[in-house]
Amino acid sequence: MNFVTIIESGISFGPYSKDDCFYIEHSAAYEKIKGGIKMAEFLWIVKRRRKAKIYVVEAKSSSPRPENKENFQEFVSEIREKLVNALVLFLGLRLGRHEGAGDEIPENLRDADLATIGFTFVLVVRNHREEWLVPLQDALNVQLNSTARTFGLQSPYVAALNEEMAGSLGLIRREVTVAP
Repeated sequence: MNFVTIIESGISFGPYSKDDCFYIEHSAAYEKIKGGIKMAEFLWIVKRRRKAKIYVVEAKSSSPRPENKENFQEFVSEIREKLVNALVLFLGLRLGRHEGAGDEIPENLRDADLATIGFTFVLVVRNHREEWLVPLQDALNVQLNSTARTFGLQSPYVAALNEEMAGSLGLIRREVTVAP
């Protein structure tokens, strides 16, 4: 089985099976359309028992504080745009809207039942304190509410995480070293 590790914003994600992870920001489909279109990093499918979920992931090395209202709102709007664009491009590829580009979607994402699969938008911010993530998550919930409602996503559909929290979700797998 082949694995992929994705390094974005100083964070090492994975390793993931190549069949479970679509590095959408580096895809040929995105290369064809990217002029002026912002994109999240990757999509990762997780199958647990009967439930499957696709995580749409964006990584950042930092974020503005909520007290800096203008920069904070601009940041949250940009994150929303990237996450929604990644979802829409993925759906466009699955529907065959981009000639020949659907072939680059990994097997488990290509075969996922779109009628039943869950989706979660994920922002991972490097070295962020948990208490700083609460206003980010709240703001992203507001910004993504109309997308979630029109797409029929079930709550929780947004996760704002730091590296430790992302590790708990399985997005980051830490290597364990044993002393000799």
